[in-house]
Amino acid sequence: MNRVIRRLAIGLLLCYVVLFVQLNIVQVGKRDALRADVRNNRESVRTFDAPRGPIVTADGVVIAQTVELPVESQDDYRYQREYPTKELFANVSGYYT
Repeated sequence: MNRVIRRLAIGLLLCYVVLFVQLNIVQVGKRDALRADVRNNRESVRTFDAPRGPIVTADGVVIAQTVELPVESQDDYRYQREYPTKELFANVSGYYT
C-alpha cells in the first residue's frame, strides 16, 4: 500500500514540476512573442485610454475632444472621444458611426 501511495505522490509531484516549468516558459521565455501578438490588445487599450487634445478648425470649431467619463460608467476606459460635429468632419477626424 505504501508503495502505491509513494508512486502516486511522486507522479503528482512530477506533474506539478512540469506545470511550474511550463508556466515559467510561457510567462518569461515567450514574453516578447506574447506582447507582439496581434490578438493581445492590452497595449492598444493602454494607448487608446490616454487623454488626447482637442481637434480645432482654424475658425475655432471643435471637431473632436476628449471627455473624462464619470467613475460609475468607467468600464475599460477612463476617457472617451467626443465628436460634436459628427458627420460634418468625419473624413478628417476619424469619426465612424
